[in-house]
Amino acid sequence: MFIVNTPPRKVWVRKEYLYDLRKGHGEYTLGYWVSLKSIWGRSFYFETYMPEYGACFDKLPISAFLDWDSGSPEAPIFDSETDYDLPLSDLQYWDSFDYDTEIINKQFLHSMSVTVKHRSGKISKGGKYVFTIDSCHRDLDRPDLSYSETPEEHKSHNVIVLPNGQIGLYPNNRCQWFDESLTPDDVKFPDFLVSTRRFSVEDGGSGKRLGDSEEYFWDYKSPGQTYFPRDDDLWTGQEETPEEKEAFDAIENQVNHPPSAFAGNYQGPLYAPYKKLVPIPGLEDYTGETDK
Repeated sequence: MFIVNTPPRKVWVRKEYLYDLRKGHGEYTLGYWVSLKSIWGRSFYFETYMPEYGACFDKLPISAFLDWDSGSPEAPIFDSETDYDLPLSDLQYWDSFDYDTEIINKQFLHSMSVTVKHRSGKISKGGKYVFTIDSCHRDLDRPDLSYSETPEEHKSHNVIVLPNGQIGLYPNNRCQWFDESLTPDDVKFPDFLVSTRRFSVEDGGSGKRLGDSEEYFWDYKSPGQTYFPRDDDLWTGQEETPEEKEAFDAIENQVNHPPSAFAGNYQGPLYAPYKKLVPIPGLEDYTGETDK
């Protein structure tokens, strides 16, 4: 989606962003996040409702906000002399990767404290997770000009409230998460490599096509073999329940015998005779008709 709903969050809006950065510096008004707009090649835009004006403003970057604090409900506490004021480039590492974006709330991270490293090299400890923004390219009829699905380039954006009250959007490789129950005191440095591979289970290969098969219990093995080879190293039969053995025997009877061998005799829960299920050695001329 080009525009997605955000979980409603109470924030302070810097008024200079409401006046095209021409006036209002150092002033704030209360706001609530409404939606997120993703435009490829630009910072994310947050639509915000401001009850003081009864108005929505939809082109506010993440640097326009301070988090609302119940300890100071009437005005934000922010001293630029003691609390460093981070610019937009330190609050969002990368512009939007595509027009298609989603918001996901990763519940597992909510109880954790997060340390983030900013583009300038500064480090903020004790951040709190809000939600995550991620992108993809869903419209296959539109040329993909972005990197939203390139493994080594794609990034998600974790929305983090910083200790100084600002809010930032940080990729996973600039966040370190600490859980009081799970994280040890001596934490290793994550020296991982960027993933450059596209993983897929349908990678083709000789003998791995099923276009000629219509069997319910298909297998990649050569014709004539049973579907559940219990006599080789892959299947010992030791873990079969009586019901499973009855079902497997019924399948083997269908594969290894003509229908006349069990016509009129129910062979178990999986019995579904089909006259050309698999070739039967020695019965190439068999017509498939049952005995009269």
